[in-house]
Amino acid sequence: MKNLIFLLLIITLTGSVLCYEVLETEHVKVFYDSKYESIASYVAQIAENYWTYITDLIGYNPESKVNILLVDSGVLANGAYMGFNNVVIYLTPPRTPILNLRSWYEMVVVHELTHFVHSEYETGFPAILDSILTGTRVFSSQFRSPFVESTTLFAESHISPYQGRLNNPITNMGLYAAAIKGGWFPNLVSASAAPEDEFLGRGIYYYIPSGFYDYLSKRFGHQRVKDFLKEFSGCFVGLGINVASSKAFGKSLDALYTEWMKELAENARKYNNQGEEIFTHRKLYVSDFQVDGDKIYLLCSEYTNMGATFGFRKRYIRIIDLNGEKGQTILAPYADSPITVENGTIYFSILEAESPGSEKILRIIKSLKTSDNNEKELARGVISAFDVYKGKLFYAVYDPAKMESKIMTPEKQITNVKGFVREMDVGDDGIVLLVSREGNGNEMVLIQNGKQEYLLTDPFFKSSVNWYGKKIILCATYEKGYMNIYSLDPSTGEVRKLTDKSVFWIVRPHGEHIYALGYSQHEPATAIYKLKPLDLPFNIPKHESAELELKPVEIEKKDGNIEYLADLIVPDMRFPIVDSIQNGTSTRIGIGYSTLHFSVDYKTALMLAPIFYTTDMKSFTPGGMALLSLQPFDNLQIYSSIKTTDFSSFSNYYINVYLYMDILRKKLSRKQSINLAAFLDWIPTTGSFSPGITVGYSTDFYDIPGNIEFSTWWDNSIEASLQFSTLLNDHTLLTAKMNGNVSTITMKNLQLELSFPLASLKFGILDPYFYVNNAYLALDTGIDENQTFWLGGWIGVQAESFIFPRVSPVYKLEVKWVPETGKVTFSLGI
Repeated sequence: MKNLIFLLLIITLTGSVLCYEVLETEHVKVFYDSKYESIASYVAQIAENYWTYITDLIGYNPESKVNILLVDSGVLANGAYMGFNNVVIYLTPPRTPILNLRSWYEMVVVHELTHFVHSEYETGFPAILDSILTGTRVFSSQFRSPFVESTTLFAESHISPYQGRLNNPITNMGLYAAAIKGGWFPNLVSASAAPEDEFLGRGIYYYIPSGFYDYLSKRFGHQRVKDFLKEFSGCFVGLGINVASSKAFGKSLDALYTEWMKELAENARKYNNQGEEIFTHRKLYVSDFQVDGDKIYLLCSEYTNMGATFGFRKRYIRIIDLNGEKGQTILAPYADSPITVENGTIYFSILEAESPGSEKILRIIKSLKTSDNNEKELARGVISAFDVYKGKLFYAVYDPAKMESKIMTPEKQITNVKGFVREMDVGDDGIVLLVSREGNGNEMVLIQNGKQEYLLTDPFFKSSVNWYGKKIILCATYEKGYMNIYSLDPSTGEVRKLTDKSVFWIVRPHGEHIYALGYSQHEPATAIYKLKPLDLPFNIPKHESAELELKPVEIEKKDGNIEYLADLIVPDMRFPIVDSIQNGTSTRIGIGYSTLHFSVDYKTALMLAPIFYTTDMKSFTPGGMALLSLQPFDNLQIYSSIKTTDFSSFSNYYINVYLYMDILRKKLSRKQSINLAAFLDWIPTTGSFSPGITVGYSTDFYDIPGNIEFSTWWDNSIEASLQFSTLLNDHTLLTAKMNGNVSTITMKNLQLELSFPLASLKFGILDPYFYVNNAYLALDTGIDENQTFWLGGWIGVQAESFIFPRVSPVYKLEVKWVPETGKVTFSLGI
């Protein structure tokens, strides 16, 4: 009881430290910092305005409320449905042209609430099992559907034709046409498997199944799609998806997908990225590029598989000539877009936490001289865009509370702009900006002599603004399905069309040519195109207003500390557990029910596991454990367990309390960091203590990412362990670990392991959408606790479904051989 009171006291104190405030409506609770109350009210209003829209699209209306947590993440833009009725939304809008939008909060709230409604849709036998055993959606089919992200992209894209990824040619028909022409359009299982090593970084998993979902809605009517979701909601862990499809659509999903591909192939013939594809290679993703003199500078990323548990993205700056010939490569594992180049000096940014352990991320602008690799920091902050002109830095700093940006130089502020600055280009005739103003779409702003002029206020998708002599060049979706290149004369307002039936999203003019970024027509990759522009007259099409209009809703303000604690106390998940206690030759079985509790921000977690052990046919002895992990510490965990050592009574029990806390996490450089943690194992009934420390050192070099961790603890003797892991190359993982008694210099255990991916597989087990993903081979050797040398190895496979790729365990068949005795043992495990 004392332990329980102690734990609840810590939880209460933690809640009071966090100081959230809460706004509650009929369907949501919004947790926020006090300075963002106006945004919290706005988010709550959006949620209520779109609740019926979302539930109508899915065909289901959950009874439980959703927690929405607003986080000031600095320069990061994201939102996520975290499960257990929790949604997190970052306050900063995105820079990427993939997420052109009229309202960041409208899109992200609709997207994440759709995740919640869809994931809660569970009926029949799975719903009965979950209500009895887990209290959550463990057996739900919806998590194992190819349409996990499709329902959300569909919802975000049907609010307005000027928002959502299904309306954006970059993530819709432009991608499909390139994939079909290049011969790399994936089958449904491959597209839905969320492969980490594809060039869009899991983008295929979002964009292609969602296009198929949209096709089903258009072909059969959305009511039939809701019929499919209803049928599938009663399937057990995703089995029977084609049965649900046949009932709703009359055919299997695979057959319908093949028919959709045939339709896409017809439409793909209309697309023509004119010009010469001068640079690409397989799995290349170019996030930004610039032309300077006779060179093109590309910020590149590549995904590769690295061992049985790692995926890693290579980042570098590639310098090529104007015809695409390869030149210098600069390793840049931390470089982030945008980049700009002037007179051979590269200006780029990196992302870094505001302080150790902070969730607020800042952008640091740096310069790099290619002649001597001299790197220099120029500015830092919540910087959304920057440019360098005649050696002078210009940048935009975003304030999420005011939803406005300051246009700055390092010496002074030039002006304020309403909205979020996505892109910036500076020239002799002023500063041109591409701005996302909340609730009003994408606008182009020209700043001259401190004065602002709005040049383009239409809601169509736009990206990549640059000066083009006295004109401004940009990419825009003025023609449905295409993202062509246009020029604008700011003095007259005249718009000219420079490409036709193309999909480009970054454009850089140079002399008589234009260089543009689009999809490769030959490889699963992006490509740099070199083309001569057309010069055709063009009128921007008529359009509806994109202004966001919301109805007022009832909002109640609540005490954040009470709501935080109340949310933590209610279990998010429960599950039965079975345990055993060995006492000499006697074994007693324990049966219990564990509960997991998570706070709305996941900074505090609690697990309770009461267990009752049999002593005879009529009586039981209690035991169990509690685990608490909380912040504001980087990582503080308290683990308490209670067990009996006497089956006849509960008099000889012991209480074990284990405390672990991160003391220090520090970056030594962009490539290296260290952490120091202390732990204490205390048994109050005996009064014994076992303190210890853990020191970790991490490197993140481009070619050798790795980690070394050393732990030592002492009671009657001193024990220590050392673990080392690194990636030897793109396909091999090496791990080594050992522990022993330091006082006698005795090594208890040593293990060395090499693992190699054998194959990436995509074939179904029982059902085509529950599949084997990867197979691995590993060789290992070591010395066990009895000082016996052994050799061994294992073969492993990952069986997965559509959701949460690569977090499913590797199922291993292991063999172990002891040369000294010749004994061979086999085991099957994970």
